[in-house]
Amino acid sequence: PGSYSSPQTLTISDATTGAAIYYTTNGTMPTAASTPYAGTIAVNSTETLEAIAIANGYSNSLVTTATFTIQVATPSFSLPAGNYLSSQSLTISDATSGAAIYYTTDGSTPSTASNLYTGAITVNAAETIEAIAVLSGYTNSFVTSAAYTFNPYSVGGTVSGLTGTGLVLQNNGGNNLSVSANGNFTFSVLVANGGAYSVTVLT
Repeated sequence: PGSYSSPQTLTISDATTGAAIYYTTNGTMPTAASTPYAGTIAVNSTETLEAIAIANGYSNSLVTTATFTIQVATPSFSLPAGNYLSSQSLTISDATSGAAIYYTTDGSTPSTASNLYTGAITVNAAETIEAIAVLSGYTNSFVTSAAYTFNPYSVGGTVSGLTGTGLVLQNNGGNNLSVSANGNFTFSVLVANGGAYSVTVLT
């Protein structure tokens, strides 16, 4: 018994020599009229298996029960949660073959009534995407989620006391900016919220 991410193979044995084993897979009490055990059982979906052993001259065994949960793997996002400067493309995948993925973009819990994932999603605004994977006969996957934000900042400042022909400033070792007069300046390349910046004089 337990939770699994793929189909399993089950064998049943009994310590009483010559005993016949009968079982059910729908949670009902097994009897001599139930399915006789003749070899390994493929557990391909979530189910409760119950078994009993019967031998002539013996009282029937107690019933043993095991619940097997076959759960769809949790979906994976190609794009880590975080803050971005520009539009991004997000793909969602799942390790369980044949599973359908459903998602939401408003932070609500997804279900089979949510958006069906059919291809890459464009993420260009602050939103929380949650996804779930579903496959017939399996227990639905756990929900996975990621929050995306877009809060870039410009880096700038003020130059004073400038003489001569001017100077060239850099931010983070690049994005050269020529300044020819005193006053405000702003670099063209934006910096992510919380991102590092370092303004230096190149020449």
